[in-house]
Amino acid sequence: MELQVHEIDPAILVKRKEFEELIQKFGCNLKIWIKYARWEEYQQHFNRSRYIWERALEKFQYKHSLLWLKYAEFEMRNRQFRLARNVWDRAVTFLPEFDQLWFNYIQMEQNMLDNVVGARKIFKRLARQVFEGFVSCHPTVAAWLSYAEFEMKNGDVTKTRNVYRRALDKLADDKEVEQLFVSFVEFEVRCNNETEREEEEDCYGLSLLESC
Repeated sequence: MELQVHEIDPAILVKRKEFEELIQKFGCNLKIWIKYARWEEYQQHFNRSRYIWERALEKFQYKHSLLWLKYAEFEMRNRQFRLARNVWDRAVTFLPEFDQLWFNYIQMEQNMLDNVVGARKIFKRLARQVFEGFVSCHPTVAAWLSYAEFEMKNGDVTKTRNVYRRALDKLADDKEVEQLFVSFVEFEVRCNNETEREEEEDCYGLSLLESC
């Protein structure tokens, strides 16, 4: 991140130097990084504050949920919602197992921005993450069928098919795998029927146009 150089109050430079010395000595202390970033924010040096947040994330290998929360809150507090969205999106990508990151992201979209559509999209991503964890911890036919049903209800044929294929691959030796296979076949039959119906409707519509 490039920082523009302006004429700065010498007192600020002194304080900044103190913070830099602190993180050189105690860089593993999360509180120092947060205090440093907030101090820059209070000076109205927002780009500098972002620079500190980014350095802190890198220092902790993007694995500390509190840093992501505080960073996003900084952007929201200053009404920089586009940037906040970017922080939240990166946060749930790096730490998908932390529910609080997802919920705060959804709340921002729904409550602060009145973006119901966006909130629903994030919620679906969260639901997929939950299902991924569920089938990982409980690799049963019932768990995978629930996951496939979720994708079907969302109307995503490709993702549904992928869930079935992964399930069959992982549960090939399961005694209940036949139930999974039957469900997959039924799903494909429904997909084929819908495709044929759509093709028939297209042909009917085309014939009407040609008769005009």
